[in-house]
Amino acid sequence: MANDIKTEKLLIKDVFERWFCVPEYQRPYVWGKEEVADLLDDISDALSSRPSSEYFLGSIVFQTKLVKSNNGPDFEEHDLLDGQQRLTTCLLLHAVGRDLATHPQLKESCHKAVFQQENEFDGIPERIRIVYDIRPEVLAFIQKYL
Repeated sequence: MANDIKTEKLLIKDVFERWFCVPEYQRPYVWGKEEVADLLDDISDALSSRPSSEYFLGSIVFQTKLVKSNNGPDFEEHDLLDGQQRLTTCLLLHAVGRDLATHPQLKESCHKAVFQQENEFDGIPERIRIVYDIRPEVLAFIQKYL
């Protein structure tokens, strides 16, 4: 059913194989240097103190909807209801990794987390992993830097 609530553990690499949309009623991205630094410090501390353990990024709440495709099969998109700041930060970190990586496989892996290439044979549209075109200034930033 469309209103079922499901819980599952998702790895960040699996999260960025999906498509998300930030609904217009959500607040804009407001994290600054301090919040990003706190997240990076927390991840770094967890990696050094518990290298074989998984890191809990936090809960992400989203609502799945079916989107009609213009030139292929319909696809699932997820409206982000909670966790936008963390997921956006992770998306930005993947973009930085893509831009700074010298290893071709790492560069490609980060690129795929940020942007989905079109695959006309599988009906997969070309698009960024998180759509932000609800605010013109955010859309302009995303188009310029991601």
